[in-house]
Amino acid sequence: MAEDSAFAGNSSGSAHSSRDKAFEIFVKRTITSIQKEAWGRSKEVKEIREACQGFLNTLEQNGCTEATLKGVLYPLQLACSSNMQKVVELALGCLHKLVAHAWLHGESTPSDAQHHLHAGDTDPA
Repeated sequence: MAEDSAFAGNSSGSAHSSRDKAFEIFVKRTITSIQKEAWGRSKEVKEIREACQGFLNTLEQNGCTEATLKGVLYPLQLACSSNMQKVVELALGCLHKLVAHAWLHGESTPSDAQHHLHAGDTDPA
């Protein structure tokens, strides 16, 4: 099954700008918080911090592009798989907002046991 990935809200107009700004604000805040909470010398922690910094650098350089928006999933995935409760809570909260505000859509089919998360412009209708 081919999967088209695109974050919602990636269109032209003033609504696009305000949606992008809202995304940047809450995601940037969360990724920065995850980066601060992930402290220590373990490989896991270093990987989380590096992924967060990489995303923040990309966001700063490129702004709110589709590629940048997709890039937020990697640091959030690492944070969710960590054993640090605060980091996991921050990542899950951000993922919840991405889904609740239609930035991220998920789909599953009866023949596929895994859920596929992707960004999309599709309407549930």
